[in-house]
Amino acid sequence: MQSKYYEFEFEGQKQKLHYLESIVEESNHLLFLIHGLGCNTTSFLSETQDFESFLLKKYSIVLVDLVGFGQSQLNKDTSLSFEQSLLLYSMNQQAELLKDMLLNTFRINDPITTISIIGHSMGGGIGLLLIEKLMNHFEGNSTVQLQYFSVEGNLIANDSFLSKRVVDSYKKNKTFTQEDLNNFLLIDEEWGKMAKLCSPTCFLCSCIDLVKVSFSGELFDLLCKLAINKKIYIYGEKSENKKLSLRLEEKQLTKYKILNAGHMIMKDQPSAFWELISQLLD
Repeated sequence: MQSKYYEFEFEGQKQKLHYLESIVEESNHLLFLIHGLGCNTTSFLSETQDFESFLLKKYSIVLVDLVGFGQSQLNKDTSLSFEQSLLLYSMNQQAELLKDMLLNTFRINDPITTISIIGHSMGGGIGLLLIEKLMNHFEGNSTVQLQYFSVEGNLIANDSFLSKRVVDSYKKNKTFTQEDLNNFLLIDEEWGKMAKLCSPTCFLCSCIDLVKVSFSGELFDLLCKLAINKKIYIYGEKSENKKLSLRLEEKQLTKYKILNAGHMIMKDQPSAFWELISQLLD
């Protein structure tokens, strides 16, 4: 996969968004993968190359590092107030940037006629907002079909337990330092290695907005009302959110379970995960 950058401007300051791409010229189907809180593009990759064997030769694929995560770090001379950081790292702003990147970088409508958004955790919530923005952009004037795959994506309040702990810590101590961030990174070694690339400000601001949006209920409501070709929720057996499962069943929304997997499904059971994605795409 090729490593590339999409240039954008925020508050008059030029920045770069990092992404990996594998373009299959004869394919009209683009897979757009969005990672979760603290993660980056590597969260979708595995040493056994399951991702490559199931998908690479059939679909055009883009894996993106959200702003402030992975290799999408701000320029060293960037100067932002806390209020500006809250805006930049908000889910809505991330989705807006991804929309601009998609429309300005890839050949939507010709040849791409199907876009499948695959979002993990926080990336699932951002993916929902991205689809809404794309639908508003096309306004029925496009032949592009949109599909959505939420991989334990944030939808309701109790999806954001880690983010809530971060926000509660910040409210109590009135600060969030590198040491505070490092303490949270001890939760999981592999996740912690990825999250070390985030600044405390990026991590905190992402958590603040994630908690606000998750607790508002707007993401679940948006999922229910989206009139798109396909919308599917995928979860790990070991980390099932019982309350969310019941609500999905009540609304007759499609969900799939990956056995012997936790929240990081793509890492826990990569073969089972990518085989399921491949089957659902066909």
